[in-house]
Amino acid sequence: MTGYTQSEIDSIAVWLREGDSASKAAGKLSAMRGRAVSRNAIIGIVHRNKTLSGIGFANATKGRARPRKQGLAPAEVRPRPDPKPKAKPTRGSTKHPAPYQLPGRLFIAAIEEIDREGEAFRHKSPATGRAPKVRQAHFAAMRFVDCLPDRCRAPLSSDLEEKPGPDMLCCGFLVELGKPYCAYHEVRLTNREHDFIAEAA
Repeated sequence: MTGYTQSEIDSIAVWLREGDSASKAAGKLSAMRGRAVSRNAIIGIVHRNKTLSGIGFANATKGRARPRKQGLAPAEVRPRPDPKPKAKPTRGSTKHPAPYQLPGRLFIAAIEEIDREGEAFRHKSPATGRAPKVRQAHFAAMRFVDCLPDRCRAPLSSDLEEKPGPDMLCCGFLVELGKPYCAYHEVRLTNREHDFIAEAA
């Protein structure tokens, strides 16, 4: 917060007596100081300083710049409704509370009376209409010769009768550094190897 010197306060008082607005006084004080002073700063100092608040702004002594909006005449004032809150109408009978309003054991008893057969619990919800998820093919189908070290080399041919060769098709997906297979084929092929080891033992 910047303080005001006595000469600045005297200058503001002169401007207020001349009828300048807060914006005009801020502009003049900014020119006098050499740096910006806001309109709100002028309004603040006028309200805080006794000398300046005694002078006030020009609009305050001349009256309002625009007339007040006219409200309703006192005779036209509507009477206020009773402040007493009215009870909301409830559903169903007012003699017995709804089952969900009852404490635990009474709630269970009320529900058992409503549904002795348990038909609601045997009701199956209808199908959502979505097709079951089908796993898509997980390969890019590359020749074994074209597979670089960062590609999966899992064979796509399921028949083991053919002898593996350079034209054999492989998965071709990118793999982690140092692994021969992608995550999908690594799980499939390593589990398969464990099954063979278990059968041999």
